[in-house]
Amino acid sequence: WFAVTGAYSIIGGKYVFSDISEQNSNTYLEVQQNNSEVYLYEWDQTITSNDVSQRAGMHFFCDDPNQTNRGNSYFVYLRDNDNAVEIYSVNNNVFSSESFVSYPVNNGQTYNCKTTFDPSNGWIKVYVNDSLISQWQDLTPLTAGGFISLRSGGCSVEFDNVHVYHSRGNQATISTSGVAGEMTIESESAVPSGAIYSMVVDSAGNWSNLDIETYRIDFSPPTLTELNDGTGNDIDTFSTANIAGNWIVNDIHSMVADYEVAIGTSPSSDDIVAWTSNSISSLYSTVLISPIYGQVYHLSIRAMNNAGLLSEFTSDGQVYLDDVGISELNALLEITMFPNPSTDFVYFKNAPDNFKVLIYDASGRVVVDKTLTTDHSIDVSHLSKAQYSVIIEIGGEFVVRKLMID
Repeated sequence: WFAVTGAYSIIGGKYVFSDISEQNSNTYLEVQQNNSEVYLYEWDQTITSNDVSQRAGMHFFCDDPNQTNRGNSYFVYLRDNDNAVEIYSVNNNVFSSESFVSYPVNNGQTYNCKTTFDPSNGWIKVYVNDSLISQWQDLTPLTAGGFISLRSGGCSVEFDNVHVYHSRGNQATISTSGVAGEMTIESESAVPSGAIYSMVVDSAGNWSNLDIETYRIDFSPPTLTELNDGTGNDIDTFSTANIAGNWIVNDIHSMVADYEVAIGTSPSSDDIVAWTSNSISSLYSTVLISPIYGQVYHLSIRAMNNAGLLSEFTSDGQVYLDDVGISELNALLEITMFPNPSTDFVYFKNAPDNFKVLIYDASGRVVVDKTLTTDHSIDVSHLSKAQYSVIIEIGGEFVVRKLMID
């Protein structure tokens, strides 16, 4: 709202004009109006002072709200002392009274005002407390306006529940994009950031109750914070048929509505476990049927929010290995791999004369498969910069190490 004349304040959510001496208070709001819609202007007003010639109401279809009578416009007054409802037209900032109908208006009493304007035929109809009180037809109606303006004269008055509606059919399209979008603010923490208000009126002038539907607005899919193989921190191997994964996904706008989970031998595939709903649980586990020794299994998730937007993520994979005995594991753990990170060669210290090395990339593809004897080094200069999984095998037993190629 932009205040031009008069003293105003917002008290208890109501817009209050308090300058009784002001004969033409003016505060306005930009609202685009054209001749392709029928408009309903609704507000509650209460004249709170007790003086002579008290009146208050609203201008609509204004083209210049900074002029004294808002340029070209219409306005409706409820007149306290005159006990009347009055309709005015304004042409080139000069107003004319078009309809003056007696109606009891008391100070201290709140009145619900509904004014409809149909630019296609010029009819203005004024309802007070849902009863049709006054109407007038402009034979040369205005076709466009950019503002509405609250106005009072010689009184203090409270305005509340100011709404502007336009006509609709059985369905209405609400835009959520661009400068002209009706709903463009994304919700946060699933709190509604948009609402639609609707009323209908029948041919006899009977108004329905107000119906309100709130909406959460979300333009962005869920985002991933972390995705781990295993039930806790990320693991690279598992040794039983039970495979698990956990993740943290955020959606501050409309919240996550459902997760789907799949397991495959390559990222985003579901050749092992087909896509299935995991509800909103961020922990998943299942038992694999006949897992393959040395196979890398990838956990993939799809996160859908309450706006129907979908994100898909895949883990870096975990290799299935049979249980390794303690003595064999200790022997494997004695092998040192260096340097790490590496750029050209990787060396193995404290290794036996005959052992096998497999290097997997992040997709589970074997990029190095070599058996080492007297030379305990591998040329990795051909590998791209990334993180790899290195499986060291001795006599059918395995250990897995991480290798970074710079």
